[in-house]
Amino acid sequence: MLKLKSQDNQIFEVEEAVAMQSTVIKGMVEDGCGDTDGVVSLPMVNGEILTRIIEWCKKHVNIVEKGGEKEELKNWELSFLDVDKDTLSQLILAANKLKIKTLLYRAWMPRLDGDDLPTAPSRGRNCFGFKLI
Repeated sequence: MLKLKSQDNQIFEVEEAVAMQSTVIKGMVEDGCGDTDGVVSLPMVNGEILTRIIEWCKKHVNIVEKGGEKEELKNWELSFLDVDKDTLSQLILAANKLKIKTLLYRAWMPRLDGDDLPTAPSRGRNCFGFKLI
């Protein structure tokens, strides 16, 4: 189990496989960047959004482990992302900062009227007011 600490000092215990869905967290763990208690600090994500990100990562780990149906996962993702614009933009920013590609692309794309990837980022800047790095 890993402990993740949000911007607002909430601590979340998660399975390693769940946390490793984030390329950033994976790199931090591999580099030993936790504090003395083994807590990995994520000052760029508040507790509410981190809760949702952990839920997303758990679902993806569980589907992969169980060999679940892609259609089931797609429907769950759409339901999960059916949130207000502010929450969605916080999820997109956090997914970008934590480098969780599945969440980033699924959160970004459905809201852009099904545009293909090359045109979506410019439309996203207009829609959400930020740019992916």
